[in-house]
Amino acid sequence: MPEIVGEYNQHMGGVDLTDLFLTLYRIAVKSKKWYSPIVHYCFNVAIVDGWILYKRHMIQHGKTKKQCMGLKDFQCQIACALTKASKKIQRKRGRPSNDSPAPPKRAKPQPAKPVSDVQYDGLDHWPVHTECKLRCKFCPKGWTRISCSKCGLPLCLNKNNNCFLKFHTR
Repeated sequence: MPEIVGEYNQHMGGVDLTDLFLTLYRIAVKSKKWYSPIVHYCFNVAIVDGWILYKRHMIQHGKTKKQCMGLKDFQCQIACALTKASKKIQRKRGRPSNDSPAPPKRAKPQPAKPVSDVQYDGLDHWPVHTECKLRCKFCPKGWTRISCSKCGLPLCLNKNNNCFLKFHTR
């Protein structure tokens, strides 16, 4: 066996792992732009390589492979964090129209707890006043009319209790 083949076989582990996992959950987008498949391939490689590094990091900290999240969950966490990170408040301008009657008010389902990257990013988390009292998602006995504009969770914010700040800081 030539020496170069032996050296390649010794160091090919990461490349083969990336190629293997790229085929599992590939993000395929058809486009007429010639560069679009290249960009999507680069995103796929970055996600898979990040997941491989995440697993190695978790194993170094004493976790087993079964305790680490799978590739699909890792991709979903990234997607959730990216969609929440770029979310801005959309405000309607002008007066409300008198032509359309107000729709009946329904109890809104409360959003799930945000991804920790979004929760602690410190960007665009503003207290917003809501019409109905909701139970605070941080403390068990608090009721509040304040919710986070980015996370959508009701959190206490008064002189006695500041769950809003506690929830968004580590």
